[in-house]
Amino acid sequence: MAGSAVVTGRQLAWPPEAHMLPSKERPSSCPDSPLAPAPRPSRARGLLERRGSSASLTIDLHPAQSSAPPPQSALLASASCRLTRARLRGCLSDVRALHAQFWEIPSNIPERPGLAGSGPKNRYRCVLPNEHSRVRLLHEPDPLAAYINANYVRGNAGEARAFVATQGPLPHTLHDFWTMVLQETASALVMITKLREKGRTKCEKYLPDHQQPRMEVADIQVDEFKSTEEK
Repeated sequence: MAGSAVVTGRQLAWPPEAHMLPSKERPSSCPDSPLAPAPRPSRARGLLERRGSSASLTIDLHPAQSSAPPPQSALLASASCRLTRARLRGCLSDVRALHAQFWEIPSNIPERPGLAGSGPKNRYRCVLPNEHSRVRLLHEPDPLAAYINANYVRGNAGEARAFVATQGPLPHTLHDFWTMVLQETASALVMITKLREKGRTKCEKYLPDHQQPRMEVADIQVDEFKSTEEK
């Protein structure tokens, strides 16, 4: 007959089997249960199962020499062709050949400016001066103030600074332009663009004319002088 017992003030059923759950109702996850399933042994995964591919992995600690093309400066030096006046006149007889030769010249446009903060002084973001031959305004100690989008160009006899190629000046770079003209003691200015083309400004007016015979750019005064325009 079932009875009861008092242990430390608590009344327990006796025998204890009267309050035990049937074996099929006891939680199998209980660690004290004698019917809990034994844990399965873990199986180590192979290399193929871990990587998911049977392709071999090879690391070359001694890579082959790179076959990168030479820098643009080397290409330009090797592709230069000095033309005499007679040869230049002869090119006019075959303009298509001259155009084809022009487009074979490698590009020489840097991808990014060499001086941080010089962007506002460039008319176009994709037309930048080359650092190795860039003109610097010598009277300006600050590198940014001494910046101008201009490069020295070699002459027919190999002179390193025979000419200067520059962009059409902007309204806020007119003073830099004329400072460079005076610094390089330029004897002639050749303009190969118009002030406006197709409704867009290509160059700021930097020369006086008969309507405005004198132009003042900060501390520089420019008076009218003879100019030749070819149409």
